[in-house]
Parts: sequence; structure tokens; C-alpha cells
Amino acid sequence: EPRSTPAASRAEGLIAAYRLARLINDTRAERIASSVKASIGFQLSQQFDENNARALANPERAMGGFRESITSARVRIDFVQHNICSLIGAAETLF
Repeated sequence: EPRSTPAASRAEGLIAAYRLARLINDTRAERIASSVKASIGFQLSQQFDENNARALANPERAMGGFRESITSARVRIDFVQHNICSLIGAAETLF
């Protein structure tokens, strides 16, 4: 089952690998960047927004949080932290 936090944690590692690959002119840099972008797309699909939080008991409270997985609406601070860190890292590095 795809889960947002493992995807985000791996993206954090891939961002570091991408930075290193670019630094040493490793030909794998673009393939790594492509993987990071795919992960970011998945992560953002797991973030609560006004469209997908409507069915929750308190949609306003969930807004911006990252769900545990495609089948679990549970939100924890570490889910949010890893996702935000990888999004910031990608924004600073790739976009």
C-alpha cells in the first residue's frame, strides 16, 4: 500500500543523491530528478485540501496535512514534517 511518509523519506534521500550526482557530474542525476518529481506528485496527492477533506469530521483541522496512505486518513506530525521537508528540498533543488 503506497504511504506518504516512506515516499517522502525516500524523496529526501533522493534529493541528497541528486545534489551529489550534479556536483560530480554523474549521468544518473536526471534519472534521480525524475524519480523525485514522481514522488512529489504522489505526496501532493496525499495532502488534504478543500476537495478531499470534505468527508472528514473536521476538514478545516486536516487542511494541509498529509494522510498516512491511500486508505488511511490518519495524520501525524512526522507525516507532515517528512513531506514538507522533501517538498522544500525539491523546490530548492529542482524547480
